[in-house]
Amino acid sequence: MKTITKWNNVVLLFIAQALFQSGTILVMTLSAMVGLKLAPEESLSTLPIAMISVGTAFTMVPASFIIRKVGQRKGFLVGTILGISSGLLSFYAILSSSFIAFIIGNMLVGAHQGFAQYYRFAAADAVPVYHKGKAISFVIAGGVAAAFAGPNLAKLTQNLGATPYA
Repeated sequence: MKTITKWNNVVLLFIAQALFQSGTILVMTLSAMVGLKLAPEESLSTLPIAMISVGTAFTMVPASFIIRKVGQRKGFLVGTILGISSGLLSFYAILSSSFIAFIIGNMLVGAHQGFAQYYRFAAADAVPVYHKGKAISFVIAGGVAAAFAGPNLAKLTQNLGATPYA
């Protein structure tokens, strides 16, 4: 029974990976178009996408310390809160035409990524040593689901609501 519980955790991590990467693909697909719309000049339109990498780089190491200190569940909750905050802030930025807020929203997407990069390690910790490879592969396969979901979400939702891309 304990092994089933451990694999349930791996399934949750697969779902989390699929959701995280779907959101990232969605942001990567639309950020340049939104940046072009919000930027004070055209040459800055891809700055929000670049800030995703900056957010990830600044968060990866602190995320590992946070996860080690408070545990995986609470650590991943911190990352999820960052992801939700990124969506809310980006939504606000688009509605209010704030380029700076949109940049910060994209940095928070990167911060969320900094935490989500540890899902595969959590999967390895959740199962006996002889199943680690399968667990890691299963979680990473969440990216395959995201490869289909992310672009389709972008296409289906870009004109949802009164403000495009919001």
